[in-house]
Amino acid sequence: MATRFPGALDRDPDELPDNIADSDNLNSPNHATVHNNVNGAVLQIEEKLGTGDTTPSSGAVLIGDGAGTSAWDTTPTFVGDVTIPEGDLILGSTAVSSSAAELNLLDGSTAGTVVASKAVVVDANKDISSFRNVTLTGELDAGSLDISGDADIDGTLETDALSINGTAVTATAAELNILAGGIGVITDFDPSWTNLTTGNGSYDYKAFLQINNLIVVSVSFTFGSESAMSTNPSFTVPVAVAETNQIVTGEGLAVEDGGSSYPLLVNMTSSELVIYDQAVVSNKVIRSAVTSGSPFTWGTGDKIQVTATYFTGTPS
Repeated sequence: MATRFPGALDRDPDELPDNIADSDNLNSPNHATVHNNVNGAVLQIEEKLGTGDTTPSSGAVLIGDGAGTSAWDTTPTFVGDVTIPEGDLILGSTAVSSSAAELNLLDGSTAGTVVASKAVVVDANKDISSFRNVTLTGELDAGSLDISGDADIDGTLETDALSINGTAVTATAAELNILAGGIGVITDFDPSWTNLTTGNGSYDYKAFLQINNLIVVSVSFTFGSESAMSTNPSFTVPVAVAETNQIVTGEGLAVEDGGSSYPLLVNMTSSELVIYDQAVVSNKVIRSAVTSGSPFTWGTGDKIQVTATYFTGTPS
């Protein structure tokens, strides 16, 4: 006879199962059938779950071992799949909000080594290796950086110290910039004059070239109606002078508008190039003063031009 399990447990305990007619009484032969079904169901449960401790334990489940015994267990081991609805897993008192797919990212990960399509876990030393390509949208801040291959930096490389193949680069950024574009770069500058009022005059050129410690400076200025000449004009050098007693190689021209050109001499002070006129005395060329009337009376359209060479450093 087949075992009949009840379809639900929310029944009146005094009610007989549905296979006994309402008109039947307890002496009905069907009553024995009911006892047989109940007994068979109990035996089936015992065979499936096992026998053993029947005293419930708080926080435990009654579980069989598959060998005919059962017990209440607070740390049961399940054979096969256990399905828990997402969001219903609680560890301790903390709900696990991660999805199964997110938790699976930890399955197969190796501490200290990047594994494809798995979560990255550092080792005990907080180290990690085997990254392939890493893209940053922010800042990389590290105590040191060791790159064994090529580095492609699209932007500014900021460094306080630079070494090339084991040799420290001691040149400053300003010194290295001198090499940009070639051995030297022609740079514009604004001379500051003494004993010459520029007024509404204009520069034809005002620039200097620096090659290491060697400076070549060239200035050409055209007088305007408000320009004025005083005695021995001078202008500041574009790069500071370290040795003021050096011999300056320089010359100039005083060019009269529509007239002649007159040679000039150039000397150096601690921070300026000073312009002088020339004179011949006893068959010798000597230095004389440039004034508002020498070598001619300066006026609109006249030019003063100077080219000089000097050193910024001192001999070693």
